[in-house]
Amino acid sequence: MKKILVLDDNEDILALILMILDLEGYETKGISTGAELMKSVDEFKPSLVLLDVLLGDSDGRILCNELKSNTSTADIPVIMISASHAAFSLPEDYYKPDDFISKPFDIDDLVARVKVVLND
Repeated sequence: MKKILVLDDNEDILALILMILDLEGYETKGISTGAELMKSVDEFKPSLVLLDVLLGDSDGRILCNELKSNTSTADIPVIMISASHAAFSLPEDYYKPDDFISKPFDIDDLVARVKVVLND
């Protein structure tokens, strides 16, 4: 079973995404702060990370760059989620996520994008 780690500081959105992915048969773990990310990745060993861009304690773009620039986590696909299209702008030297989903998102679109990135 593929594992998906979801990081979103909005508890309602986090709960909704986890419920959707659980119903699709994925093993999920939800976290709400960027400070938890690296420890959760090390312990949970996700097949995919869904990462909100604008977090209360950190910037998802920086967290994505940290994941992609670390040799032990670089191969983990990252899908970033944001209500702001401007939040997706990245400096040229930053690693890009594997996909981007705008909020509010369509449930079928979320599931389809996850399946494409995971080759399901």
